[in-house]
Amino acid sequence: MLPSGWLAVPSGEPYGGAGTPTVTSEITALRAAGFHVVRKHGAPVGQWQPVTTDPEIGTPARRGSTVVVYDHGAVASSATLTGQLQWVGGPAPGTSVAHPGIVHVVNADDSVDQTVGAGDDGRWEIYLPPGAYRVLATSPGYGSRAGDFDACSAGRTVTVGAGETVTVDVFCQMM
Repeated sequence: MLPSGWLAVPSGEPYGGAGTPTVTSEITALRAAGFHVVRKHGAPVGQWQPVTTDPEIGTPARRGSTVVVYDHGAVASSATLTGQLQWVGGPAPGTSVAHPGIVHVVNADDSVDQTVGAGDDGRWEIYLPPGAYRVLATSPGYGSRAGDFDACSAGRTVTVGAGETVTVDVFCQMM
């Protein structure tokens, strides 16, 4: 028996439990159970994969908490954003230097909200559904705190279409 306010993450299996949950059926089931849902798209791997969640389906979670639904089946419609996280300013004003950090990509209605790590060389890559995105970031040592993505920005909305790869650099402007 689960404590009050807790329940198992439900499965959105269609047709009374016969079949595999779709992204839509999983999100509907989670919202109906009182969870906050964030949808993320997994990297294309060349074949369809079932919908997965974090925490996993069947795992106890507090009602009202966030469950991430990963859509691994959007292979044909995936788009790619790639770039480099850079610091600008410092000892030689205007010179950019690549740095590691976390890049945050979100669309206008927050239905796609993903983060990806930028390596030591500042490079990052993320797979998304086609659309228009704000690209923000945080970088250790820059003065931004983890989760505070307002410090670094691409400075514009980036639009990417199905099958496209768009390169956009994200800059942390030193004052």
